[in-house]
Amino acid sequence: MSAVDNPQLWLTVCGLLIGICFGALVAQTNFCAMGGVSDLVLLGDGRRMGAWLLAGATAVVGTQALAAAGHVTLANAIYVTQHLNWLGHIAGGLAFGIGMVLAGGCVSRNLVRAGRGDVRALVVLAVVSLSALSHSRAG
Repeated sequence: MSAVDNPQLWLTVCGLLIGICFGALVAQTNFCAMGGVSDLVLLGDGRRMGAWLLAGATAVVGTQALAAAGHVTLANAIYVTQHLNWLGHIAGGLAFGIGMVLAGGCVSRNLVRAGRGDVRALVVLAVVSLSALSHSRAG
């Protein structure tokens, strides 16, 4: 059975390869949203923040390119809405930021730490996973 005949296998293999590459990149570069903010604010060094912003811009451009090519439909995405809940976004952003500080970094950084055997990072990932699961069930 080849990957062409089995889309689930193709998706799994590609996801695994992307995950391995991303994990290696995060481990080598200390790529972290909170680290980028703290470097910029505390040290005046914007390199990590620039890398983080470049990654976000790449994701936006890639998503729009896939949508323009007809590979994905963005109309049903949870981020496309007619209503903007300012209070919810501000409160959510504050809670997210406080949680990131308490967790010692963003999720990608905690994934690397967990891979290196940090038990605290495993607890953080369990809480993040349960929070994501509860959010997906609520919507």
